[in-house]
Amino acid sequence: MVGVDLTPRVIDNPLLDRGVVADLSDLPFPDNTFDLVFSIYVLEHVSDSAPVISEIGRVLKPGGLFLSLTPNRFHYVALLSRLTPATFHTWWIARHGRAPRDTFPTFYKLNTRRALRRQFASGDFELIGFDMVEGLPGYLAFSLPTFLVGAAYERIVNAHPSLSGLRSNIIAIFRNAKEAPRGRG
Repeated sequence: MVGVDLTPRVIDNPLLDRGVVADLSDLPFPDNTFDLVFSIYVLEHVSDSAPVISEIGRVLKPGGLFLSLTPNRFHYVALLSRLTPATFHTWWIARHGRAPRDTFPTFYKLNTRRALRRQFASGDFELIGFDMVEGLPGYLAFSLPTFLVGAAYERIVNAHPSLSGLRSNIIAIFRNAKEAPRGRG
């Protein structure tokens, strides 16, 4: 398993066979390298989606899959994130035991089903499916009343399929629709 990150921390990640420091818009791999590419909480940090999608398509083998777990732009956490300054985010995560270096700019350009469908379709990807997932209200665990409100929200949006668009996370699966290179005949 190969991991890519902008920071050198990826090199020492014990969950990876190899860590590579690189920008997603300029991946240091040959064409058609991987059967599967996945991202976990990355797409919200992409400011220019076209080069990133192009690179994912380039390094994926024909028929390969791209899976992503990303926050939903319409969830209350993303809405509040967009309304608060980066200094608040740094303070908030430090308060919850994480290092300030774990605060990254967010753009939310690939964080709706519509945006994902449109942007990846323009990059020769075929949509396999979406799943909307609401998790535990960890961001509201700072007090019992806020946690209970979050738990009620979680129960409501998970109970009603018509409210799935308000769930916290989008799981997206796309297939690389490019054709395999033809051999010389």
